[in-house]
Amino acid sequence: MEYNVKRLVVGKVKMRRKLFLIVVFCIAIIIVLDCFNVDISYRNVNIRYNVKHTYYGKVIGFSNKDDYFRYVVLLDDGQRIILNVYEEIERPYDFFYSTIGFNATIERAKGERNPGCFNYEKYLKSLDIYGTASCSRFDEISKTTGLLNIFKKTLMIYKYTFIESLSQESRGLVSGILFGETGYLEEDIYESFKDNGTAHVLAVSGLHIGVFYGFITKLLGKRQTVLRFIITASVFMSIGIMAGWSPSVTRAVAMVMIKEFALYTDRRYDLITAASAVAFVSIVKNPYCVFNTGFQMSFLAVLSISFILPKIPGKIPDFLAMPICVAIGTIPFQTYVFNKLTVNSIMANIPIVFLIGIFMPITALQFILESIGLKIIFLDYVVDSMVFFIIKVNEKMTLMDTVDVVSCKTAFIICFYLILFFFTSEYFYLLVIRRKYKLISVTVAGIMLFSFTIDYLTYNPISECDVIFVDVGQGDCTHIRDGDTNILIDGGGSLSYNIGKNTLKPYLLKNGVKQIDLALATHLHTDHYKGLEELKEEGLIKRLEVNQTTGSRYNALNISIETLWPVSLENDDTQDENENCSVFMIKYNEVKILVTGDLDTKGEEAMVKYYANTDSLKADILKIGHHGSHTSTCDNFLKAVDPRFCVIQVGKNNYGHPSAKILEKLAKSSIITLRNDSQGAIGFSFKNEKISYYTMIQNP
Repeated sequence: MEYNVKRLVVGKVKMRRKLFLIVVFCIAIIIVLDCFNVDISYRNVNIRYNVKHTYYGKVIGFSNKDDYFRYVVLLDDGQRIILNVYEEIERPYDFFYSTIGFNATIERAKGERNPGCFNYEKYLKSLDIYGTASCSRFDEISKTTGLLNIFKKTLMIYKYTFIESLSQESRGLVSGILFGETGYLEEDIYESFKDNGTAHVLAVSGLHIGVFYGFITKLLGKRQTVLRFIITASVFMSIGIMAGWSPSVTRAVAMVMIKEFALYTDRRYDLITAASAVAFVSIVKNPYCVFNTGFQMSFLAVLSISFILPKIPGKIPDFLAMPICVAIGTIPFQTYVFNKLTVNSIMANIPIVFLIGIFMPITALQFILESIGLKIIFLDYVVDSMVFFIIKVNEKMTLMDTVDVVSCKTAFIICFYLILFFFTSEYFYLLVIRRKYKLISVTVAGIMLFSFTIDYLTYNPISECDVIFVDVGQGDCTHIRDGDTNILIDGGGSLSYNIGKNTLKPYLLKNGVKQIDLALATHLHTDHYKGLEELKEEGLIKRLEVNQTTGSRYNALNISIETLWPVSLENDDTQDENENCSVFMIKYNEVKILVTGDLDTKGEEAMVKYYANTDSLKADILKIGHHGSHTSTCDNFLKAVDPRFCVIQVGKNNYGHPSAKILEKLAKSSIITLRNDSQGAIGFSFKNEKISYYTMIQNP
């Protein structure tokens, strides 16, 4: 086995790996504890959730959204929350490090609502944030005080003033590349970078810090002095402040400072040891950081360079070898998390990263000059031209479409990385030299055992249920699984949010479904049909049917779906009345599920009359009509169906759904009632003629 001498500097056998193993052990313990729902935070969170109250706190973060501003506020009691402000403010960034007062209700962030999908609560915890609130206005109680806070605020004001001074065409890309602010970027351009696997250049990361570090090193020279160390520390602390100290920025800046300190004190610098030290400090400070995707990808990239680069043949130049290492180490994880595979990611990154290496120093110079009051028109022209060129190059590099990929089991992704880094470690090399094949086998077996143990602990039975009432917020969506056949009835929908792309598509891909064979809509209201329409645009629906009437039937291996209502639609082309909702009876082996859409009491009474003296309406599970509204679920209809279980598909709303009257009626009838708003996704499994149900949230 031969190694390139030049690259062995990164992975010398004699380098210490004890801290790395400690970090791996800590992460394993945290994951196991989290599987048992153990709170791993050190914080004593005493926020009064769901109670309107007047709060006071200091603004420590800011981002610009489409129709509101988002502040991170450090409350007087030491808790961090997100405050969404729906008020027109000319210079919202002027309130950095000011103390503000506001009247609002702090809520817990949403956890994992559907199996395998994004857990917003855990994401915020990874940033040490424990609640969200909204208000229409706030009061500035006191101005910024303290030299450090004034310095931070000044930097942020310079940052946003500079962003606003840029042309409309350049603002999005420059703010993304220089500061990691993607809120100004047009959606189609951002999607283009995501599809090419180059979106990482739009969030400040190790790449950006590396470019700045290389540029500063050339400016300051190789001589190690106190002045050089102070200048370098000041520059990167400023970058960290303006980039919001994201996990990837924190990791990169900390590692640069460790390297500078090592050079200044004439000590050896080890990439893995430095990364492990930063990771260990981050974990001690906030254990939830290990669940942050930015933290995970940042350290995976470093480990990939450390472990894999020495194994790359020396004939391959470094500018190719580095992206190859990072791709090997991060693409499997990206595919697992984002369910996208960009085939030409490496090829697209080569020209884009090269251009970013030129573009960043130019825009940084432009920022510095404008911050001291120098506006150079020629520099503006150069930046605008480069923005246009980078966008065009990125578009031209779209050689292949992005492929949607279903998630593999958690065990496989954990096992892949542990075995990858074990086989590329110097420890493995030593074991091979010493012919310790038994120890190698035991280590691999241990890795596999640990991986499948974590997979077992994180297993969610809802992901394999036969019928799942998907949580789509204020709307309906029923997913029916029968072997390889997948059917949706309704798909939710919102005028302000793409449910099909952002909720249904991740849910399906995370749970092994790449295509819906049949989608049925009860009617064409937004909260039932729009999600299906959006999902079809994403290419995940093979067949979509609307305006179904009595007699329509669909059959699969173990299921049949029959339309019970309406008898006819006559001249109603839009099917826009709740009275005329399509009502579907699903027969799954011997279990019957009735899905009623937004059927109102008038339609229910008509159905009861139409099917009088039959058991056609009788079902084991009833999807309650119109999100539990008082305008549905009349007594005669509930008696005719006589369900054992009722499901109310409802989300946060201003309509008063579900009605207290309906909930009381179901309770008096001793019907087990399940709700998406308080329990998340709801799954039913039909095995051995027994009905079992599961909910995402166990203790609402």
